Amino acid sequence: YIHVKELQEIINAHSYRVKKVDCLDLPEKLPDEVVKVDLLEKKLYKKLATESAILEYEILAENPLSRLVKLRQLSSGYLTYKEGREDKLLDLKTEKLSVLEEILEGYPDDKKVVIFAEFKYSIAKISELLRKLKIRFVVLDGDQKDKTIWRKFQTDKRIRVIVCQYQTASAGIDLFASDTIIYYEPTLRSNTLEQSRDRIHRSGQKNKCSYIHLLTRGTVEVDIYRALAGYSDFSEALFTRYMEGYRRSYNS
Repeated sequence: YIHVKELQEIINAHSYRVKKVDCLDLPEKLPDEVVKVDLLEKKLYKKLATESAILEYEILAENPLSRLVKLRQLSSGYLTYKEGREDKLLDLKTEKLSVLEEILEGYPDDKKVVIFAEFKYSIAKISELLRKLKIRFVVLDGDQKDKTIWRKFQTDKRIRVIVCQYQTASAGIDLFASDTIIYYEPTLRSNTLEQSRDRIHRSGQKNKCSYIHLLTRGTVEVDIYRALAGYSDFSEALFTRYMEGYRRSYNS
């Protein structure tokens, strides 16, 4: 972090910087569409947020990072926990899948859709829904051995949906065969979100780009999205502020 100005002058002498907005004639990105879904497991969410534990399932969230992960999981309809040495999964009620189903059923058959999710459980449930709706799809996540599978989504007209995990698919690929991204759950990093937006906003895109965010009402997801919309990461400090506000609302 020293001699930054001098280093920049040397770089500028040997480079020419062009922004994407200046060199590509791309259609605009439309404002985000936020769809809020109801939290169906309010009691469990309240217990986890105010007591840091759900004793009937022996689920503990003793530190901020663990608590944030559990609250995010619960917002998407599940919880993971340990029973002895064994990993367990608690399948919970959620409206996200039914809302996603409504969106997909109302979508034209000749258009493609990109879905981003954070958790493996969510990707599995989305995949299950797509099979039920008889929609052909591919998945690009950490378990996908074929990291070029996105090319099939781009070229095969029969494949209507690609389900992406942020960590795997938010950079370095082109998904402009679609002009719509549905965010099943928010990521924590602003840069990751912005990179994911650009997967469809690429050279070759002819339509305006739409971004639909599914957020569970009354949960940390709303605060996460608020930070991302302001181009900020959702930090531990912001989570601490959220927890303080949540607890005050129940103690007042």
